[in-house]
Amino acid sequence: MSEEQTVSADVEMTEDMSEVRAADEAFPEGQFAFRISNCEVHPGEGTNGANRIVYTCKSQTEGESFGRSVFLGIDMGDPRGRSNLKSVYKACGYNPGPGGHNPSKVIDGEIKATVKHKISEGVTYANILPWTIKPIAG
Repeated sequence: MSEEQTVSADVEMTEDMSEVRAADEAFPEGQFAFRISNCEVHPGEGTNGANRIVYTCKSQTEGESFGRSVFLGIDMGDPRGRSNLKSVYKACGYNPGPGGHNPSKVIDGEIKATVKHKISEGVTYANILPWTIKPIAG
């Protein structure tokens, strides 16, 4: 980095940080609009060696949550997990036939869903309630 590009650490910045959440603070509870920005398939990490699908859902709701992400994990070895995946597909307008499906087909799809907190070992986690997943327009 050249000398012209460096900034002294002793500089007053103008951004208001009083309402900004730290990265380690849980996503707030409530109903939000999300865009699915990523899909990862984790082979063998689900029940009975099935795949586990993890979607990154980025908030599109204006306010403090805008642009923040929540992860939605789906266990393909659990019938509820498959039902939850079908809810994501349906909300995004993806309707695969009997020949199989591709979880990445819903990347850039938009959903609305409710986020609730779960506390485990003193850590607060934000979870998308799968049964609340709906299309944005619906």
